[in-house]
Amino acid sequence: MTHRLGLGLACWLLALPAFAGLLVTDVIGKAEVEGRGPAKILTALAEGAHLSLAEGTTMVLVDLKSGREFALTGKASYVVAANGVTTADRGMITATALPTASLPDVRIATLKLARPKMVMRGDFGFAPSTLISPVMTAVLSEQVYLQWREVESAVQYRVTVQRADDAVILDQVTRQLRIAVPPSAGLVAGETYSWRVEALGEGSKLSSASAMFSMATAEDVLRLAQLKPMASAPFGRRVLYLAQLLEVGAFEEASAVGTLLIKERPNDPVIQALAR
Repeated sequence: MTHRLGLGLACWLLALPAFAGLLVTDVIGKAEVEGRGPAKILTALAEGAHLSLAEGTTMVLVDLKSGREFALTGKASYVVAANGVTTADRGMITATALPTASLPDVRIATLKLARPKMVMRGDFGFAPSTLISPVMTAVLSEQVYLQWREVESAVQYRVTVQRADDAVILDQVTRQLRIAVPPSAGLVAGETYSWRVEALGEGSKLSSASAMFSMATAEDVLRLAQLKPMASAPFGRRVLYLAQLLEVGAFEEASAVGTLLIKERPNDPVIQALAR
């Protein structure tokens, strides 16, 4: 499931128009946007959009800029206004405040960390080690752990970490399959790094594999910590958190959240797209 989730949602979000207004984070039932068709999870609604909800339908909208959440029910019609959501006769819908405001727009194309192709090499006839984590993801914690799978016939592994300017900040030989990057390596928030594992046999190198990761910025870490919902939180709050994780490139964190959402809504078209 790792990475499939991020790629599925990325494809879905890339098809969205430039966001302006409100974001649908949950919808159960039938909802239509006038002139656009069905309103689904992660649909962006600009000011002036008209919504029609069928009998028994529920919908949750979030204003990312103000950090307000609107819960709608049908059968009813609504309008996205400059200051929120109104009924068809212009009655204001009461909003609930989210834990944080000024959230980034949900547009995967603006990710701070692009997902580069992982380099895998096995130049010596052995299967290359498979890097487990972190692989093409932003790391939210200060402590980074590098983890990989065992390579047959390997007796130890050489692990290196490099900055974007190719300076080596960690060079360690170990028999373990997981090591912590020490504080002395000097990982910096907002910076991107590459790491490599070379599987070593008796006097020879068996294979190597490399990948990249980034350290999330302090601002992103704080915002996500404020936004992180409890396991029992409403579905829409967890969808919003997932989208924000993907916006900062935290694909491994997003995978864990998305796995639970897919189990909960296996028939939702957007949630199905996440699993592809």
